[in-house]
Amino acid sequence: MDRRNGGKNQRKTQKRPQNKLNNKAIQLTLNIAYHKDFLNHKTGKHHPENPERLKTILKTLQKNNIWSEVNKINPPKIDLKTLENVHTKNHIKNIQKTTKNGGGQLDPDTTITPDSYQTALRACGALKKLVENAVTQKNDGIALNRPPGHHALPNKSMGFCIFNNIAVAAKHATKKLDKILIFDWDVHHGNGTQKIFYQNKNPLYISIHQTPLFPNTGKTKETGQGKGKGYNINIPLPKGMTDTDYNYIMEKTIIPKIKQYKPKLILISAGYDAHKNDPLANMNLTSNAYYQMTKKLKTTQTPIVLTLEGGYQKTALANSTHQTINALLDKKPIKKPNKNNQKISKTTKEKTKQINKIYKI
Repeated sequence: MDRRNGGKNQRKTQKRPQNKLNNKAIQLTLNIAYHKDFLNHKTGKHHPENPERLKTILKTLQKNNIWSEVNKINPPKIDLKTLENVHTKNHIKNIQKTTKNGGGQLDPDTTITPDSYQTALRACGALKKLVENAVTQKNDGIALNRPPGHHALPNKSMGFCIFNNIAVAAKHATKKLDKILIFDWDVHHGNGTQKIFYQNKNPLYISIHQTPLFPNTGKTKETGQGKGKGYNINIPLPKGMTDTDYNYIMEKTIIPKIKQYKPKLILISAGYDAHKNDPLANMNLTSNAYYQMTKKLKTTQTPIVLTLEGGYQKTALANSTHQTINALLDKKPIKKPNKNNQKISKTTKEKTKQINKIYKI
């Protein structure tokens, strides 16, 4: 039963790789991490989070010659010491044991198979590698990885997530950076990420999500505790929000808060399930919304690293991922924004005022 349904060998080089285009040397500044092992987490064709999601993205990128414009990263598996900075040893051992025994259901939503443990280790490793490159080379990056991670708690897998990829990478990055941002635009609130960093001011966590919807967390009043008070920003929105609403919130709240915080690294939980065609939620975004959000984030002039989260309509997922990559590459969007005179909803304006009043970084 799907409780989330809302009703509907790393290359070593001394220099950055270059690509020759029109007889000119082009610096490849976008890293994309992918490994064929990400297809080995075989949850079943009827499970929303299945390998076909990633296969569709790969076909779209190949069709549009994206690979010739980026630096492809062959990601390693995460080391256990780094993983244990976020997850308990018992939780890690339980996942390992379950996969060795043939797999099974960790909860009604979360399936694991004999290959899931190794795949999950590499999913974390992909993001860690991109973060290290962002810190040392200032390159943007995106991990085309699965399983997703933002629901995973320190001692529990849930919501299709085994290990919390973005939390593991962020925790690793805090050893060198004193200000990191995690921006979660998945339509479902990242309860795991919030829980892990709830008492910390580094990273700053911002989530924009639909409510009510699984996992039924992420209320505005959940602002953090202790040193983390005020560094956990939730923007819960009702169903039906459009590109116009999201753009307004980005411009009036999210980007100003980010520029005020001045992060040295931006990590994004890139779920694409707020798309209007997604079957597990009820938002009304187009793929262009993700292009616009990414372009706005680039105005902060901060390295950006993304990891895949949700997105369960394959075409919408692939197109939205492509739009995000186009924005990172400073290319034009696939389609021009839909100028149908969408009005900013009253709810959006009220929510923006509320958030700006509550959160003082």
